[in-house]
Amino acid sequence: MSANVQAVSAISEFRSALCTFIVEARQALAAIEMEARRALEYITEDQAQAWNVEVRRGRERVQECKIEIHNTRTFKRIANYTPSCIDEKKALAKAERRLQVAEIKVEAVRHWGRLAEQAFREFQARLAQFLSMLDGELPKGVATLERMMASLDRYFTAEVPRALREVATRSAEPGSMAVADPPAAAALEQEAKVGDAVALQPDEQSDSHTVPLATNETDGEHTEIPALRET
Repeated sequence: MSANVQAVSAISEFRSALCTFIVEARQALAAIEMEARRALEYITEDQAQAWNVEVRRGRERVQECKIEIHNTRTFKRIANYTPSCIDEKKALAKAERRLQVAEIKVEAVRHWGRLAEQAFREFQARLAQFLSMLDGELPKGVATLERMMASLDRYFTAEVPRALREVATRSAEPGSMAVADPPAAAALEQEAKVGDAVALQPDEQSDSHTVPLATNETDGEHTEIPALRET
């Protein structure tokens, strides 16, 4: 199984980005959960408590208005004249309206509180799924990237064959042709071996090629010099 890896640094950068995403995603999810919990508590606790207090105060105010009307009719009666208690009745009507609004708010808070709790439970379920991916799947991906990086490091730091080292050494000498890559170095090494083998083979035509006889004319005698084989 082969892989076309063109940039080892890209794997390291992706791993770093993935680790950063895991940390930032956890922080963001924790902040979102806190905000959602605060909103739920505002509806189910703060608003419920506030409007329950308003209902209690409204009932007390209605009761006070009724007592004022009774006292006015009792203590301000003159002979056969009964006070109309217009102001007291207006105050009673106003207190009853406020009490009615408060009771409506209490029911609304109770209704929306149930819906908010249901929505928050659904949010927590989806949040748990996302957190399980952050805590399980993504760390596995980080570990896989680390193994890939370790494998690539072992591959690049493996021992180079001796022939390639020799070719690389010759190519690095002044005046020599630089070898671009290991396949080219191997090709040059093979060509050098073939050239050496050809040079060591004997020449087939060397037996028929001799040096001509030399004549020594000093004493009037002819001296033959044995023919030498060219090398």
